[in-house]
Amino acid sequence: TGEAISKFMHEEIVMRFGCPHEIVTDRGANFLSNILALYLGRMKIQHKRTSAFHPRTNGKAERTNGILKQMLRKYVNGAIHRWDEFVDTTVFACRIRKHRTTGLSPFYMVYGQDPVLLGDTLQPMVLSNPSDDPQALADSRLPDLRNLRDSRNKAIDRLQRNAQLDKQRWDALLKPQDFSIGDIVAMRHENKLSLEYNWKGPYRVIGKNQEYHTYKLEDMQGKIYASMVHTDRLRPLNVKNPIPEPWYDPASSRAQERQRLAQAASTYEDVQ
Repeated sequence: TGEAISKFMHEEIVMRFGCPHEIVTDRGANFLSNILALYLGRMKIQHKRTSAFHPRTNGKAERTNGILKQMLRKYVNGAIHRWDEFVDTTVFACRIRKHRTTGLSPFYMVYGQDPVLLGDTLQPMVLSNPSDDPQALADSRLPDLRNLRDSRNKAIDRLQRNAQLDKQRWDALLKPQDFSIGDIVAMRHENKLSLEYNWKGPYRVIGKNQEYHTYKLEDMQGKIYASMVHTDRLRPLNVKNPIPEPWYDPASSRAQERQRLAQAASTYEDVQ
């Protein structure tokens, strides 16, 4: 629920790390609740939502979720309904593993040292007579802080270079479609039943966000589609005047089928 998410954000994020500038979520009902919107407004946190059925918008989170699911699958060993018992163990394992791009673990990136684990052969060295002089303590800690700063800077550079290479590879493979205001398009039907059409429409483009390749649509009766739609879910239509009526609308088609079945059942009862 929105209340549970607000409570989690306040206790696990804000009270530990401070207020983030922004968060990115999908369009689940719990993330669109008034309670969460009120909390984020009070905390001055900008809420960005992904476009529907386009997980690449929040690719880092989706990739992390995929890694956690793979690890949980090993822990539960078939007892899939006990997955919540292994979440803390799985998250900790994910935090201490070295990232292929940075060469460092998230744990080290935050705390500047690796955790002590069961089975470590080297035990931490404890000074027998630690100095009480604050300046001496600060001086002894300074090299570690400098190493952490340098490690973070190198990791950021590697991440940026890797991101640029990934972008170049994707740009070479994928050329985003570009639609103009007034174009007629079909939209991919995501939650379709097995024998339903793959595409629904037609829709008219009435707005666009060039930076994110998302479009605002309306149907032929002027009803505006609720959310922005990414270009990956659209395809152009070459239509002539007059523009055809929608060839398939899932909601109305399913409603008509339910009504037909109800009428058939009523007729059958009357016959009996």
